[in-house]
Amino acid sequence: MIASAFFPLIIPGIERAQSTGSSKPVAAAMVIGAVLLGALATGLIEPLGGLVGVAIVQLSTAALPWALGFSAGAMLFVVMADIIPQASRRIEHGSATPALMGALR
Repeated sequence: MIASAFFPLIIPGIERAQSTGSSKPVAAAMVIGAVLLGALATGLIEPLGGLVGVAIVQLSTAALPWALGFSAGAMLFVVMADIIPQASRRIEHGSATPALMGALR
């Protein structure tokens, strides 16, 4: 992936290095060194991203019960505010509330 990202820089880099007076092998070595240095720089960032990911996982496991409780409350609100009134309007005889409560149990 890194090679494909840096590939468009190889030919212009060799031409530019040759224009400064370097031979073709030296110019190619300079470009390869620059590509490897760029790959190293992008690779050094990955452990920092891993540490950030570990910190987020640690925080999310502590917040998971609260988030699940909030989502359960939101679902109960949707059921009480939308589904039960619509079911009551569509059923002619009796109440839809006990049937829905039995289904949600």
